[in-house]
Amino acid sequence: MDAINEEATSASGMRLLDSSGSSGTDLDDIRYTDSCQVCVVACTHPPTSNLDVQPDRDHARARLSKTKRSIVAITVALAFFALVLSAGFAFMVAEGVEGKVEAERQGSERRLSIAPPSSPLVDKSSEKALTCRTVQEGELCHAAVTWAMQDGVLSNPEWYEPLDASSTFEEFQALLHEGRHEAGCPLPCKSANSSRVKVLEPPHMQEPISRRRRWKDMTSCRRRHPWDGSKDLPTGWRCTGKMVEPAPNLPSVALAALPDQPYVSHYNGSNPLQIVADPKRSKNYFLLLGDWGRHDAPGPCQMEVARKLKTYVSKQKADGKTLLAVGLAGDNFYWTGATPGAWDRQWEPAYETRDPNSVLHKIPWIATLGNHDYGDNDPYAFCPHHNPRGEIAGQAYSSHQLNRDRNPTRPEGTEHYWFPDYNYHYEIPEASLEFISLDTNYANVVNNLGPDSEGFREAFRKCYGREHVAAFMRRVSEAGLRLLQERAKSGTAKTTVILQHYPGSCQKDVFETIAREAGRTTRVLCAYGHVHDQKCEGWEHGSCNMVLTGGGGGCCGNHRAGFTAVHLTEDGGFMTDLESDDVSLPASRCHMYRRM
Repeated sequence: MDAINEEATSASGMRLLDSSGSSGTDLDDIRYTDSCQVCVVACTHPPTSNLDVQPDRDHARARLSKTKRSIVAITVALAFFALVLSAGFAFMVAEGVEGKVEAERQGSERRLSIAPPSSPLVDKSSEKALTCRTVQEGELCHAAVTWAMQDGVLSNPEWYEPLDASSTFEEFQALLHEGRHEAGCPLPCKSANSSRVKVLEPPHMQEPISRRRRWKDMTSCRRRHPWDGSKDLPTGWRCTGKMVEPAPNLPSVALAALPDQPYVSHYNGSNPLQIVADPKRSKNYFLLLGDWGRHDAPGPCQMEVARKLKTYVSKQKADGKTLLAVGLAGDNFYWTGATPGAWDRQWEPAYETRDPNSVLHKIPWIATLGNHDYGDNDPYAFCPHHNPRGEIAGQAYSSHQLNRDRNPTRPEGTEHYWFPDYNYHYEIPEASLEFISLDTNYANVVNNLGPDSEGFREAFRKCYGREHVAAFMRRVSEAGLRLLQERAKSGTAKTTVILQHYPGSCQKDVFETIAREAGRTTRVLCAYGHVHDQKCEGWEHGSCNMVLTGGGGGCCGNHRAGFTAVHLTEDGGFMTDLESDDVSLPASRCHMYRRM
């Protein structure tokens, strides 16, 4: 018994009693290293009435509870691991299915690029009763089809599906015919050369790229390559948004002729829109608006400014005042110029100029261009001689904002948006008022931004590089200075408004010096934007005559937003309002990206 007592120990601190009832070995000394020993002790020496073994039972229960907890934890861990494996397997299956679907879709698109659609084209031999013809150069439809093939299908490929950049002239003409385009394209005849040529792809693009779409217009080569699709592609290839294709073989700069003759503006400056002024000069006014055309659709800030502008016009109309025009300070269509669809997305929804019930219905807009009116959406505005959409007296035109007589892409109902040339003047003799619109973008666009700026790369490439863009923009700038000098000499208006985009580029001192030498007296107002704020930067004769009005809401930051109201006075002057609550919004109220 003593030997057993000496070998057994316990953590309970209790003592065992021998057969005589005397105190034996302390339970703290018992080591349960052998379960048999514990059994021997328990069975050989049953506890007497004064032996408390409850601590041993508690210890056993604790060990059992700990074991159960361990089993539960292991079970939970195994279940979680199985769940993770199941999710991963499901994800891989989904990715494989999506990749297969995407591959089939791209294969379908590639097949479409090989086989021409047969339904739009009519064979004379089978449809003799139906008149068809392919339009010729000089026709309005020819210009529209050319633009669609060279620009539209690249900038907005979804408009022309299933056609792409490899489609034939007749196929594009048929698409415009079916869509009842305003150019009035007739049904084309199927020609022997109308079949489309298969587009070969470089070796590394032979297999379609599987990916999940991040947004609806993201495509394979846009994700794999830079946004302009040219930087890391092999020489001679480009990304058009739909596919990688051979880039057009452009002649070298040496072979592409640089225009060297002076730029000549062609327009009618004597109130061609027939604006009717109130006989009493002080009952006439005009508005100034800059940096207003939010990209792709009116934003909340642009809409806030537009609502305030229309409220102001309604109030002035009730007071018997006549709105003559809205003068623009540039950046009319963000970010890289206008597209043929921009009028319906960025202009009309906010200002409702084509709505007969709107206070702005058919109100003339006297436009000028800012740096964001140029770029990849309207590349040939930089170099119209390389891809003219219109021509007057030998002068090529190609900007999407130009009037319809030199730009067939302008939609009907926009005739009161007046932009006949890069530089022009507009007289309203009945109100003794003249607007002079100048393009002063040369230094900023060519030198400060240049061909490596985002949104300009493709435009500079299509125009054969910086040298060609600089040559054209320099000629336009020089023509603007000549116009300013000529109008200072020959103008007759008591109030002259110089519209251009940049602070410090109005050239007011040049105009006033020449006007004084010519014996003229006229009050000059400079209106500009570029800085997105509403602020008076110069006063004369008790009125602000240096007007920063870049708060139209198209872009950016938290500055004062709004427009400028200019009321004519009987003495030949004017009074300006650009910071009152009637015409402006505090920075805290006008946010670029707030939900509407």
